[in-house]
Amino acid sequence: MFAENLESVLSELCRRGDFSSDHLGGFATRFDSLRAYGKLPRGRNNREQRLSPTQIAAAIYGLVPTNPKWAGHATAILADLRPVGGVEASFFGASNLTEAVARLLTDAVARGSLVTLTL
Repeated sequence: MFAENLESVLSELCRRGDFSSDHLGGFATRFDSLRAYGKLPRGRNNREQRLSPTQIAAAIYGLVPTNPKWAGHATAILADLRPVGGVEASFFGASNLTEAVARLLTDAVARGSLVTLTL
């Protein structure tokens, strides 16, 4: 249920963004790809399970590829991107992109201090 709600929220937020709707279409296909890669929970018995910040980050990364079927693969690549300059030069000491995004999702101070994210 929460994953379905996240799909609706992401779809609504992206509707007014700079991306074409063609690139953001196929949310169900993107989420299926993420489930196939083990980035989102599978099965009806997990419908009520709240997604972790790491899983929400995976859903965000799943929006990157233009082909919805590549969402799981893109997430596998993006999730472990490391900061240039190491942990000492990273956002709030995050060792990879997923840790940084999870921190943004759970920490108001981190959200308030974010200026830009460059990949």
